[in-house]
Amino acid sequence: MLAIVCAGSLLPQSALPEDLPSASLLHFGAYATPAALAAFAAVDARRAFAAAAAILVVSLAMEAAQSLIPGRFTEIMDAAFNTAGVISGFAAGRAAAAALLRLSGPAPSR
Repeated sequence: MLAIVCAGSLLPQSALPEDLPSASLLHFGAYATPAALAAFAAVDARRAFAAAAAILVVSLAMEAAQSLIPGRFTEIMDAAFNTAGVISGFAAGRAAAAALLRLSGPAPSR
């Protein structure tokens, strides 16, 4: 999923559809989704945090790389929405994982 986001982030402006939703919504959702999935799937909080940090670094690198793409620009607000998406996705993923653990009960003892 993150590879698709990266590919879309590096397309020239001329290759992008004209009827895309708002840029802020795209930036938020593009990074909230992989962060939520990674945080949900992580075995523990430390690995979930590491995954979220890696996704944040990728999001900021993609934003910086856009300055090299024709018709695209590095935008501080886009980076802010990327960051907000990663943080929100991380929180949602960890909350969902905790809720699933509560619902499934304690692990069987050996």
